[in-house]
Amino acid sequence: MKPIIKETLQKKKTKREKISYLAYAYKEWLIAGVAVILIGGSLIYSMTRPKEVVYTVAVVSETGEQPSEQTALEKAATDWIKEHVAPTHDITVTFVSYEDPAAVQAFTTRLAAGAIQAVVFQASEADTWVKRFGSSELPKESLQVDGQEYVVQITNNKK
Repeated sequence: MKPIIKETLQKKKTKREKISYLAYAYKEWLIAGVAVILIGGSLIYSMTRPKEVVYTVAVVSETGEQPSEQTALEKAATDWIKEHVAPTHDITVTFVSYEDPAAVQAFTTRLAAGAIQAVVFQASEADTWVKRFGSSELPKESLQVDGQEYVVQITNNKK
């Protein structure tokens, strides 16, 4: 402790005044200590909390699906993935139309990054799918929804 701080501290009469003066004199150290504790606590919290695991399924089509078809397809895809691939995961289903260039670009980027674990497309569009994005070597499973045949292709099953 610096001599000037000692002298000033001795002049203070009550404990409250002494604590207040010490806080003022060492405010930089106090701020740094609080910052270290907050950052450390935040890191510990982020590393120890349970991770939310989401399995992402993209439904790709030549034209956008109608809302009623989307609902049925989303339920069928979710049920199929839960039954065959990821029973404990939360499942997110997104719809991508070839007609929307921005959506296709976002889809392509996420697919290349491995952020999409499965893709569903109409069986009649299988050749289009392979030409544009897919691989004929990845396993495919069929999925029937309201009388139409779809194909489920697992693209990244590392989750």
